[in-house]
Amino acid sequence: DIDGVVAEELRTEALELRIWISGSDMAGNSFGSVSNEVFNPFAVWQLEQQLPDYLLSKPSIIYSGELIIGKSVDLSVIIDNVGESDGDAELRVERVESNGARTIIHNQEIKVNSGESGVFSHRWTPDRDGSMWIEFIIVGGPVGQTDTFYVDDSNTDGFVSGISEMNPVLLITISLLVVSLLGILIFGLRTPQQGRNQRVRLNKNYQAVNRQMMPQQNQQYAQQAVTYSPGDNPYQ
Repeated sequence: DIDGVVAEELRTEALELRIWISGSDMAGNSFGSVSNEVFNPFAVWQLEQQLPDYLLSKPSIIYSGELIIGKSVDLSVIIDNVGESDGDAELRVERVESNGARTIIHNQEIKVNSGESGVFSHRWTPDRDGSMWIEFIIVGGPVGQTDTFYVDDSNTDGFVSGISEMNPVLLITISLLVVSLLGILIFGLRTPQQGRNQRVRLNKNYQAVNRQMMPQQNQQYAQQAVTYSPGDNPYQ
């Protein structure tokens, strides 16, 4: 009765079942001591090693409003033990930034019995800005991670920091649109100015021509205004 012989606490170890046989077969042949030595058993079987088997589910980060430096958030994950043995899960929580940099946030051993689940929660305060995510790691086991989130720097202008994190292609497209709109606006403002300059030039030309014509008109009017006395010859 192997089940009754092997204790529960030993079933997590790598065990072997070794068989020695003494006696004789049906033909009367006896088993000699050479084939029945301690280091030469008749047969060897590997027993099943009953170990805990962990699964991670629902990794999440919970916060309200904007996510900024110095504002605490709640991290949580569910640990399921689907193995044949109870175990202590060694959980490590890391922050992973968009450039690949990793920072350990928390380490903890969590007792999870076979067929049961445990909920891990931890309050964390971001200390730097940028895009990042949180990874929950069972040492030697599975890994779970949250969605990528962005931590804003409360001491900087949100508009400037948003531009620095913007996709380069989108930023170039927006820049071209802004330049185009500025060009259209400048062209629209300069067109009336050119019209006014042209009217000013026409007015100046008209005044110059008028000044040139005024003496001739005044001379003709003066000639027409001269009166002749009765004794003058009008044909001279």
